[in-house]
Amino acid sequence: MMVYFNYPNSQITIHEDSSCAHIQKRGTLTQRDISINRGSISKALRSIEEELQFGSTAGANDVWINIDFNDVAFEQAIVKHIHRILGKKYKPIRDAIIHEHCGV
Repeated sequence: MMVYFNYPNSQITIHEDSSCAHIQKRGTLTQRDISINRGSISKALRSIEEELQFGSTAGANDVWINIDFNDVAFEQAIVKHIHRILGKKYKPIRDAIIHEHCGV
């Protein structure tokens, strides 16, 4: 599952289909990517809470998060948890609705 968080546009989008054209657009030079799996979950969530910052410039206004546990319900729970974490610091993210763009 790939999840896109956009700060200024108050957008959280879940992409479950890895071939989705929107996912393929993410390869910009300033694009931030975070991977969360069994081996990285503690470190990644700590990094999201303590280090990840958003701003209105191109390099700081969004992030793609790859969540891979082979369990869609658990992955969606992680998305909601990240939403709460980031929503404490960023009102546009707090107010964002989680959308599902493509499913499998």
